[in-house]
Amino acid sequence: MRSAPSLSSSSVLVAPLALNAICVSGVTAVDLSYNSVGDVGARGIGEALMGHEHIKELCLNWNSIGPFGMQSIARGIENNATLTSVSLGWNGAHGVGGTALGAAIASSKSLRFLDLTQN
Repeated sequence: MRSAPSLSSSSVLVAPLALNAICVSGVTAVDLSYNSVGDVGARGIGEALMGHEHIKELCLNWNSIGPFGMQSIARGIENNATLTSVSLGWNGAHGVGGTALGAAIASSKSLRFLDLTQN
């Protein structure tokens, strides 16, 4: 008998799909905090951010996103012209992830607020 997927494994799949659907719908602020997105889900979220013209605010606090997931989020920030605020508190934005976020901040023309509390 197979067990039901855990919340964290579901969140890894659902969060990027939800963000993609939200971006298409015209919603401008998204809070996906406390969803155990992790690095795999962050990769999908980073891809969903690329080129979307509606999303302005994104909150991904407390999602167990490590350095490699932060690299994906950074690529999404770099390739998004409308994102003005990103909250990534209580994740793992250090090492290569922190470096990638620094480059994204430097190249973004729209980002005005980045929260990296407790990283």
